[in-house]
Amino acid sequence: MYAQLGARGVSVLVASGDNGFGYYCKQYKKTTGRLGFGYKHVIRWSGNGLSNVFDRPIYQAADKNYLQVTGATDTANNQGLFNRPDRAYPDVPALGDDFLEYVNLNGGQFDTGRSRTSASTPIFASVITLLNGIRIRQGQKPLGFLNPWLYKSIAPSQGLNDITTGKTHAGCPNIPSLKDNGWNATQGWDLGGGLGTPNFRVMAALMNSSRNCIWLFGM
Repeated sequence: MYAQLGARGVSVLVASGDNGFGYYCKQYKKTTGRLGFGYKHVIRWSGNGLSNVFDRPIYQAADKNYLQVTGATDTANNQGLFNRPDRAYPDVPALGDDFLEYVNLNGGQFDTGRSRTSASTPIFASVITLLNGIRIRQGQKPLGFLNPWLYKSIAPSQGLNDITTGKTHAGCPNIPSLKDNGWNATQGWDLGGGLGTPNFRVMAALMNSSRNCIWLFGM
């Protein structure tokens, strides 16, 4: 289904969830969770990890060494709690804490604060919408399935701002022994902050070349 949507130019963005996918840290992880959290460092509460169900996709092959990086994770506390070869998430982070949202609801208008992955997902989706606007004005197709393009083209071209500090350590709040487990941000892709936050100016410049859109559908 995702391949069909991608072929039609539809991009699917799914929040990785707060405090572990689905909040309750269920056994099966969401594999399409894409957006995490931000500022210039990783903060504690976004869902992230490795799937118990889906294999690592080909576009993540170069990121398999993350777990061997010194300081990537607290191996003493996390040993046995993750799967090494499988689909990892999030793919990308975005601002996700304490920013203003304007609401028009039931005839009333007000400002409210917004945080967490339900805030960061629309931020990244808005960036993709603007990029699609550039492409359409150039007579090109919308981006469609984003993941191979992000990993193979945008990240190596500095289109994403690498987040190298901070840690996700919300763990599983309903399991006391796991409440502080998490992943550290490191240089390059990591389970703490994915590939990095969007650098719109660079990404927009890359829209000038259609070869930067990689149409691969391996999930």
